[in-house]
Amino acid sequence: MRYLFSVITVVCVSFVLLLTQDINAGKHWSGYSYTEYGRHNAAVQNSADNYTVHNLVGSLYKTPTEAEKTKYQTVLNYFCDAMYESTEGLHKVGTLTFYTGGTFSKKADVIWQQEGWPVANVNGLGKESKNIGMFDKFKDNEGNITDIPDEDNGYTFGHEWGHYTYGLYDEYQGDNPKRNSGFPLPGDKPVVPSIMNSQDNARGGGDNYKWLKFSIAYVSGDTAGMYRNTRKTAQHRTLKVSAWETLGRSESEDPKPKWAHDDDEIGRKVFDDLKKKAPEVLKNKPVILLTKAGEQGKARSICKINWMSDNQSSYVLVIDTSYATSDIVEDLKAAAAYFVDTVEIGKAAIGITAPGQASYPVTNIKTNSDRERLKAFIKTLSPSSTPALYDTLRQAGDSLLNRPENEIRAVFLITSGKHMGNKGITPAAAYNFRDLRLPVFTIAYDNGPANADTLPLFALATRTKGNYYNAGGTFNRLIFNLNNSLKEATSSYGISEGTLTLSQGRLTTQNFTVDPATGSLLITAVLDGKADVHVTDPQGMTSSVSSCTASPSGTVCILRVNSPQSGNWQLSAVSFSALNLGYSINGLNKNGIFPYTLSVYNINGDSIRFPEQILLEVNFEKDYPIAGANITAVIQYPDGTVRPAMFRDDGIDPDNIANDGVYSFLVNDYNQDGVYTVTVTADNKDNTAFMTNLSLQPALLPDGSMPGLLSIPLNEQAQRSQQYQFIVSNVNSYSRGKDFATAKAVVADNTNTAGIISSSETEEFYKVTDNDSVQKTIVFRLTYVSPDWLPVITVYDSNYKEIGRSVFNPRLNYPSVDINTSGNEVFYAKVSTSSGTGRYNFSAGGILGSDVTRCDTILDGYTLNVPVSLWPDGSQYVYLSLNMTYQPTTDGDMWYFLNGYTYRNDATSYLTCDYAHLGSDMVLYIPQMVMGDRSYWAEFQYIYLGPGNAWFKLKDMGEN
Repeated sequence: MRYLFSVITVVCVSFVLLLTQDINAGKHWSGYSYTEYGRHNAAVQNSADNYTVHNLVGSLYKTPTEAEKTKYQTVLNYFCDAMYESTEGLHKVGTLTFYTGGTFSKKADVIWQQEGWPVANVNGLGKESKNIGMFDKFKDNEGNITDIPDEDNGYTFGHEWGHYTYGLYDEYQGDNPKRNSGFPLPGDKPVVPSIMNSQDNARGGGDNYKWLKFSIAYVSGDTAGMYRNTRKTAQHRTLKVSAWETLGRSESEDPKPKWAHDDDEIGRKVFDDLKKKAPEVLKNKPVILLTKAGEQGKARSICKINWMSDNQSSYVLVIDTSYATSDIVEDLKAAAAYFVDTVEIGKAAIGITAPGQASYPVTNIKTNSDRERLKAFIKTLSPSSTPALYDTLRQAGDSLLNRPENEIRAVFLITSGKHMGNKGITPAAAYNFRDLRLPVFTIAYDNGPANADTLPLFALATRTKGNYYNAGGTFNRLIFNLNNSLKEATSSYGISEGTLTLSQGRLTTQNFTVDPATGSLLITAVLDGKADVHVTDPQGMTSSVSSCTASPSGTVCILRVNSPQSGNWQLSAVSFSALNLGYSINGLNKNGIFPYTLSVYNINGDSIRFPEQILLEVNFEKDYPIAGANITAVIQYPDGTVRPAMFRDDGIDPDNIANDGVYSFLVNDYNQDGVYTVTVTADNKDNTAFMTNLSLQPALLPDGSMPGLLSIPLNEQAQRSQQYQFIVSNVNSYSRGKDFATAKAVVADNTNTAGIISSSETEEFYKVTDNDSVQKTIVFRLTYVSPDWLPVITVYDSNYKEIGRSVFNPRLNYPSVDINTSGNEVFYAKVSTSSGTGRYNFSAGGILGSDVTRCDTILDGYTLNVPVSLWPDGSQYVYLSLNMTYQPTTDGDMWYFLNGYTYRNDATSYLTCDYAHLGSDMVLYIPQMVMGDRSYWAEFQYIYLGPGNAWFKLKDMGEN
């Protein structure tokens, strides 16, 4: 699905040049080596000239002139400097593949628009619709627009790259106390210098390049403080350490999320080269590279932009005509003919291959006659006894390598889905396609949910950044799966999709909305009988579908509408008998306008091993994420059962933050192996939608401006539809540790193990081995807990004696037990329930930042406990712990009086907390206050009424 996202490989310069030469020469891939995505080839990594190359994908709002292309290359050069400098020369920018006219925005690493505030999604790398937002001109909170020098723009790109790729947070001081703890707050102390603070200070080069560096560990008494973590930043609050400490550890050592919905705390990419470098940097401090001779040349040595063609794509369609498809080959051929009909004349080239038969070379579709010749060739195909389907796929790949590098290139395989292993389709076969950046979209027509051949087709698609679809033996779904593949491979998008049941002689209609950004429509209708199908535009003008192709299982027809009017449209049908009509309406955006996009994904990936959490999220976006939209969705289970999915963006479990434009749904009841299909529609039919930047990480502007919270009403109708599939395994083979004798073996290294408590009698046992001889504390914990239940963790020593127990209290942290060990010991842990049932992650290991629970500000009954607050005391601040009691009054306000306080002379252990802050206006701001099972921010007005009479009146509060 996400083949256009960054392809990260570890290569040296000579290998990059060799690979480029081979591709340009059109050579096939026999002999090409590869490394798995996200993993580095250790032999190459040890080479002195080794570095990691990041190839990016971008979407630009316009089609630039040659002079403008030069300007963007200059900006990119400064970004290359920033990446190289911040990573101590270990990471470099390779190729930025830039699509123009606002195309491919859904799949881009960077969305580049005309004006706005630069932002990024934390840990967005590899996730659809998660990206970096960059601009030609920067706009502040008041709407003032500033032309940004190329240097500033490139360095800001580097700052946002720190969020997007490395999972880092900001290290500047904020001015908005109502942001959550993952954002800079007024009491923060910036790291100086740091690229995650004020990257624009690197202007002019020389010693200023120090502002392109990542922060290092806090050291008490380091008066110079260069690069030092201050422990008072969003970075430290979230990850509990500096940037280089974060880069130097495994994801399992990051703070663990309490709830299943805390997805912003998971998914950080770990780069082995940075992990190995971190101890050296932390010991010796960062070294400025760009001031040394030749280093800037190294930073920019492979840094370039590949400007993609606006009007040309190249595809090869592989039709499985092997012996296993003899009974369905006519349906596959009809689907292939539909594929040919959907491409626009003058904008695509298509080739056809089939096992054991002559191929149709990749040919530009310049006229309708070209299209008809292709369809005529498809009709000549017949079942073959040749099983070598993978060899046919390789031929398809070879033919695409001869096409220009700036074209969109993809392979589509339509097959029965049976006996894939006999045809050479294995998970390992994916890598050659992936390394040459050729996505493969696989569509299985009739393999059932339990068919083992699902896995190799799924692996072939997902490992090449394509997508896998299962049609379940339905011609209607075969067509729409191919339609969805085309949407993923191109810049088109879904507006509406579904099925209508037609009665004889009765008019049946379906409404849909076309927004002003839509430049053309493609309407597809699939019928299992005869019917008149037409569409009506907002002015009442009617057009009928045409270009029909028949097969034994149905007829598929299309209608293309260019320059459609925005507004409410209607699809209508009258049948001559009772039948089903499947419909799909796709759009293509107008050149130069970023379209609305809709993405659906599972935060734990497309391949799930039971009993892992399945937390689905929906992003509906335009210039920013859209909150307040109407989201409707269903999930089709492997056995064909269809159930509604209630996505929500209200901050209530399983959603994380209310009104941030991220809609969540937790699939708790899955119990089948196989493919699950999620179909989602988003619209603004209630006129309640608005754009927000609440979920994004912004950068400081060059003038030091702080980002504000946006809430921009949509003020127009828009509709998008999207289908997403994920695969589940291990349901039938899952076995739990039922007692001490059968306990699951885990190592005390903080690695997660997924578990499930399915009834009040269910218990799961773990045998935890500490392989380290060092004396230390081991924490046994339950994290990533699904909502509405109270798990219990009980810890035993090697003699089965209970030594610790913790029950989940939603107001506090996750349940955990701390045990002191002398090393090389064995423990047991039992997970059970106090109330309800649900899923969780079990882990054990050394103390993590999230294991600290003393930070919580809790409002319980009449008592408000504030464990740490920052108070002004002349020219400095002091730390106080406050105890306040509610006092009813006749005026109806919420009054609290201070009945106790403690000076914290040593606040070191509290510096990771979301501390309260008393400002010059004498308002005590509390960023995180737990009340019941909810978290709130609150403002209390401090009122001094003489000795012994300090009062606080609730001024304002809201839910986090």
